[in-house]
Amino acid sequence: MLVRVTEEHIRKGHPRSSYSCAVALAISELFPGSYVDVTQWRVAVYPRGLSPDLALYYTPRRFDLSQDAVRFVQAFDRGDKVEPLSFALGDAY
Repeated sequence: MLVRVTEEHIRKGHPRSSYSCAVALAISELFPGSYVDVTQWRVAVYPRGLSPDLALYYTPRRFDLSQDAVRFVQAFDRGDKVEPLSFALGDAY
């Protein structure tokens, strides 16, 4: 699955926000209606339409981030200037 983080995601994203950073916004487009939670190393995708409060009670689909995506998230969270990025999500676990 190819994730494309665009200029728009970067502009609309919020640093240090696991559910509305640029990467979370890009991944959300691959899982419409789902709750996406991004950490510096992995992504959790909760069932479609599930509110963040209820997400704590469900087992999400998890994906590890590529090294390029990890560096992007770290830089974005620091407030550094970042460029659009494409990366692949591996298999869910």
